[in-house]
Amino acid sequence: MLPKGQLNTFKTKLGRNNAGMQTSVMNEPDIHVKPFEAIPSPKGFPILQNLPQILSKNAMKNQLKFYKKHHKELGDIFKINIPGKGNSIVHIFKTEDARTLFAKDGPQPFQPGFERIGEIRKHALKKHFKTPGLFAQGEEWRQFRSAVQQDMMRPKSAVFYVEELNRTTDEFCEAIQTAVDSNGDTVDLNYILQKFTLEAAGLMFISTKFGVFQGNAEAEKLMAAVSVLISQILHMFLIPPWLLKWTSNYRQFVESMETIAVIIGKNIQESIKRDEKDGSLEGTLLAKLISRCGKDSPIPTVMAIDSVAAGIDTTAHTATFLLYHLATNPEKQLGKMET
Repeated sequence: MLPKGQLNTFKTKLGRNNAGMQTSVMNEPDIHVKPFEAIPSPKGFPILQNLPQILSKNAMKNQLKFYKKHHKELGDIFKINIPGKGNSIVHIFKTEDARTLFAKDGPQPFQPGFERIGEIRKHALKKHFKTPGLFAQGEEWRQFRSAVQQDMMRPKSAVFYVEELNRTTDEFCEAIQTAVDSNGDTVDLNYILQKFTLEAAGLMFISTKFGVFQGNAEAEKLMAAVSVLISQILHMFLIPPWLLKWTSNYRQFVESMETIAVIIGKNIQESIKRDEKDGSLEGTLLAKLISRCGKDSPIPTVMAIDSVAAGIDTTAHTATFLLYHLATNPEKQLGKMET
């Protein structure tokens, strides 16, 4: 997805897409650049344009079907028009176009839609967020990422948690075995995977074992808040800014993010107090971030919030698809590769 402003850098040479319309590969000298207005879009409504269509129940329930339909009708590049200047969203489908686009990001890429969440953190949630974290833009985003990526991207940081994660995996397997119906089929697999990912994220970013599989009430509250947050995040991107604050979607988003921030902040402070007594944070990712950023820095806490908020549902859904494909292709479970 691209906002109109970013599309100005999307220089193209003419081609033909699967709908017979002119489309692009990118950024070559002395080529004709088509105007933004030439990008096709679904037929919309007066004033509201395509907003009712993308917020309709059918589109929100099955976005894949919604976008496949328009891809087939409009081609490899089309835009969704949303009321307000600069709010149109451009969708690209060719992998080579996406590759070229990301290659042009530079050290400070603009993250479409994220600026709204950054503004919510700066204003409605400023009590809990001294920095927007990875939802910042420009230099502020670059500084935050530079502060966390070195410790987070090291394989050694993950290896430190192998033993604890193995124990958590055993708990996950036990939960799977008990959550089967009379036919021996697994029930609520995705929900059990959400529990696993929350426990794993808590271990790595908060140095806390929530006891999710033991029915910890705080963990259940955190999982519920993350689910609400994820269900509303698309609305933060799509609803025009002038309307957003007046919607129930906005209120639910703010309330759920505040719940997440409070629970994680409390647990991080408890981990730090524990460390003062027994040195239990030695070697942990949390200790490394505190050492690098300073004990009064908000960065370790905000990074933990983002990791939990963005990691529980997304990782669980990805793992669910992975396990489904393994289950329906049993020969792949044996590691046999086609030649």
